[in-house]
Formats: sequence, C-alpha cells, structure tokens
Amino acid sequence: MTWNVDEVKHLLQQGDALNRAVNVLANGLETKNTLSQYLIDGITYKSLADGCGFTVTLNGITLLPRYQQIRGSAGSYPKLLAKIELCYPTDQGKCGEVAFLILLDTQGNFSLDGSTEFRYTVAGSPDNSSQFAQYRLSLAIAHALHTKLPIFGA
Repeated sequence: MTWNVDEVKHLLQQGDALNRAVNVLANGLETKNTLSQYLIDGITYKSLADGCGFTVTLNGITLLPRYQQIRGSAGSYPKLLAKIELCYPTDQGKCGEVAFLILLDTQGNFSLDGSTEFRYTVAGSPDNSSQFAQYRLSLAIAHALHTKLPIFGA
C-alpha cells in the first residue's frame, strides 16, 4: 500500500478533529441538564482526564469507553469517524462486552444506533438541542442496559 502525503495529512487533521469532538462530547455530557423535561435521575457521565471518552454510570453500573478512529468511507481522502463503545467492565476493570455503540463525526454529530445518520450533537454550551441530545443518549443507554440487565424498581 502506498500513501499519498496529502492523504496522510488529511487523515491526521481528521484524527485531531475527532479527538476534539470526542472531548467536547464528553465535557458536554458531564454538564447536567437544566431543563426539567430533559432530566433523568440516576445517570451520570464522567469525562476521562487521561484520554478521549467518558464513563456512564446508571444504577451503580459503570460502563467503560473503548475509543477508536475508524474509516467511514473508502477511496482517496477517506472520512474518519470516532467509534465509542461503552462496555461492561470485566473483573479486572477492563472493557468487556459492548453495551452501547456511538459513532461521531468530526463536527461532533453522533448517532445513537451505530449508523452514519448523525442526528444529535452535544455542544460545549447547554442549549436546548444539546440537552435534548443528552436526554436521548441517556434514554438509549438506559434501554440498552435494561435489555441486558433488567433492573426492577421498588
């Protein structure tokens, strides 16, 4: 495989943009929603201080992130995407089975179903659309956890 210098520069720039987008997402999720219609009790997000991504804790279960940059398209100057797998922890505290998958583009838009239909964004400031996106993400993660590990209310 031969590499074009311009293509390598393009990929490196996209990689940097993805890292920034993941950090903006993580920091945005860590900010609590202020609009009552988008509040969900019991779910917390914590951005990683030493890397890209965030943990999610719901009802005492903390999902760990596995972050990768993947090719979103083929050909010259391929598009890169961020793939964040939220995983159940193993007994050793490492990422185990995948509970939820998020794909993110360089603009910070993400999908809730692992597709490339990016319908949501969580910006750095907690505006209405960001809070709605966080709400939808929280619901999707809670649903994924409940499907695998049924949690019954009191």
